[in-house]
Amino acid sequence: MFTIEEFKKKYKDKNNIPRPRHWSGWSLSPLSIEFWLDGENRIHERLKYSKDESGNWTKSLLSP
Repeated sequence: MFTIEEFKKKYKDKNNIPRPRHWSGWSLSPLSIEFWLDGENRIHERLKYSKDESGNWTKSLLSP
């Protein structure tokens, strides 16, 4: 089993780490994320986190 430190030494350039040919991926940079929390008696809570122009996240309550 390898440690993270061993991998950091082995792959010094984090932008050039080999991967299997059949792998793919995405680089996501969301501007907002919404969470839906299941509540009893259909009283659910919806939270929204939004990123401002400075890169800071703010939380807002959408419902109840």
